[in-house]
Amino acid sequence: MILRVGILGVSEGNGHPYSWSAICNGYSKTEILNCNYPEIIHYLSKEKWPESKIKGVRITHIWTQNIQVSYQIAKATFIQNVVQYPCEMIGSIDAVLLARDDAENHYELAKQFIEFGLPIYIDKPIALNMKDLYKLMEIQKYSGQIFSCSALLFSENLKLSQKQNIEIGELKTINAVSPKRWKTYSIHLIETVLNIVNSPFDPVKCCSYRNRLGGEILYLRFPEGPEVIFNCLGKNVKSKIKFDIFGNNGSCCLEFSDTFFSFKSALNHFFDMVRNEKFVNYQGRYEKCVKIIEMI
Repeated sequence: MILRVGILGVSEGNGHPYSWSAICNGYSKTEILNCNYPEIIHYLSKEKWPESKIKGVRITHIWTQNIQVSYQIAKATFIQNVVQYPCEMIGSIDAVLLARDDAENHYELAKQFIEFGLPIYIDKPIALNMKDLYKLMEIQKYSGQIFSCSALLFSENLKLSQKQNIEIGELKTINAVSPKRWKTYSIHLIETVLNIVNSPFDPVKCCSYRNRLGGEILYLRFPEGPEVIFNCLGKNVKSKIKFDIFGNNGSCCLEFSDTFFSFKSALNHFFDMVRNEKFVNYQGRYEKCVKIIEMI
């Protein structure tokens, strides 16, 4: 049985409607050149097609705010149905991907699909404040209906090995760096750091500020744990996402580079829950992340 999936929306600087659709459907090597995201073209071109597609899943419907963009994405990633209104896909799909990372618009776009009972993957960050997070959670029809994450949680490059843990020793400081804005990219740093620190305690804010380049920096500390510096450099600074980790014995640097693997793994995790009807409630994790996002 093929899982039928609808994809929703575009937002500035976010190519997920192209990449997520390509990972599910494959893509046209000529039409994808119109997507204006050279990094997506690059990592898709390194895979074998159609072997690299997610099996048993098909993006069958697309809606974006601009119907010409919808047709462009559909043509590039073999989506059969372009709809003028989001509600038109309800009844013809089994799940939804909300591929916009402007979190302030998530509730209005997701609401009708959640109320209909469809499982939904909401692009990161799920929300920018606790009020908006709880507003989404409260309309769920069943526990775990809403899924959201930074795909970096699935990156093999951002996991400390047993050997690295021994070499680092007790965690003292983590410097986490990413390009772009706090509102859209801090979630990548936050989820990865929470995974590395694995503390039962909520962190405490030390200070925060905005730099002259339009980026944001947050200093916090974990009770009985390390101090962490989150640094989102701003949209005009080029950088990879990386984590400099320091302990009482040594240090290491983790750098994100397995984009396709991470996106595919995150999507597969969601689709497996849908196929098996075994939905996991991640609300506790969402709350920890959004509390940190709110600190800026």
